[in-house]
Amino acid sequence: MLKIVRVDFPLLDKPGKVKNRPAVCLTSPIGRYRQVVVAPITSKVGEITTTNITLDLAQRTFGATGLAKTSVIQLHKLISIGEKRLQGQVGILSTEWEQEVKEKLRQLFTL
Repeated sequence: MLKIVRVDFPLLDKPGKVKNRPAVCLTSPIGRYRQVVVAPITSKVGEITTTNITLDLAQRTFGATGLAKTSVIQLHKLISIGEKRLQGQVGILSTEWEQEVKEKLRQLFTL
């Protein structure tokens, strides 16, 4: 199952600033610098894209995410960060949501 962790994400519109938010770890640490590819999660569900995955509070598996409210995985905002910047696991994705992540990544990268 894919882990949900806390990460300080750089703000694209405010260089040097970060925002702590949950993210889905899509890889294990890779290479000498132990980089991990993550997808940010936001509770702002207004912007819907074909690469978003809604984690709905009403779903029976939502509790395992460790999130407080309905949120969206933003697969179009992937970043690679050092493992040391991961600030602890808050939850996991269900098998169903993990399958949806894999399918949306195939679509995103036309694999």
